[in-house]
Amino acid sequence: MKQQIKITLLFWLASSGLFGQEVKISFPQLAGKEVKIYYFAGAKVDSVVSATDAKGSAVLKIPLADYCGMAFLKAGDAGGIEIVISGKETKISCATAELNIETVDFSASEENILLKRLFTEASHNLQLQEWLQSVGRFYDTEHPFYIAVGMELDSVRQIIGKMETEAALSPFYAARYYALNNFMNRLFEADRQADKMGALAIQHEMETTLDIAVLYRTGQLWESVHNYYISLFNRTGKEDKHLQYAKSILRTLDRLSSPLYEAYLAGCIAEMERFKWLDSRDAVIAHVLERNPNLIRDAK
Repeated sequence: MKQQIKITLLFWLASSGLFGQEVKISFPQLAGKEVKIYYFAGAKVDSVVSATDAKGSAVLKIPLADYCGMAFLKAGDAGGIEIVISGKETKISCATAELNIETVDFSASEENILLKRLFTEASHNLQLQEWLQSVGRFYDTEHPFYIAVGMELDSVRQIIGKMETEAALSPFYAARYYALNNFMNRLFEADRQADKMGALAIQHEMETTLDIAVLYRTGQLWESVHNYYISLFNRTGKEDKHLQYAKSILRTLDRLSSPLYEAYLAGCIAEMERFKWLDSRDAVIAHVLERNPNLIRDAK
């Protein structure tokens, strides 16, 4: 009898919308299309599939009541977009037959309004910054045009700084995701330039303050951070780079709890095996096994 009551209660919760989070879409020009959402947990990807009705409407339900993170929404062959899913309900609409960041309407989702604005403005400002830096190289430092370019470059940098401050103060997940992309940009540049000082700053941030909980729900960014972080040690490290990378993993793990601990560990093990840093892998595994023999089984 108790089991029957429990099953009935779970069915009622699911049917009433208390289980899971709904993504409501309205795509009038995309009636009868398959729609699919991919959502993430570390390297793991799950998905939910539905189809738009004759009016182009559909409801996709992620079966996690507390999911807060990135997702990728795809509509048949019409394209796809990254969105933030946060809260009980997320509404997305598109009035055209193509689904992309330019055509989508996020007006019913504060998270996604911020996501679109931050990344649109960031892309514009970074392109302008690169152009100004490139143009400035062709002129002598005393040339009036070089001075004018320098003033404009300072202005662009101030705008970028203000955006980073805004993101740091914002309570929205989109702002945290924006900050993680900035971290990824710094990581990429430090790796590309083999910048040892930049590498040390990146390492300190990874081990002490980087928001792994937010990174856990980012999908491709999770993979990219892992890929470039080990590469950074390969480019800037010394003879003991394998050992230094292993120590860095363990320092980061020390501040994580389940499921972030297991997911981060699994990601690092995958990278060490890809690079064939098997001595690093074995050192990390030995340390983890010493503390908790069950964790390594779950991580692999």
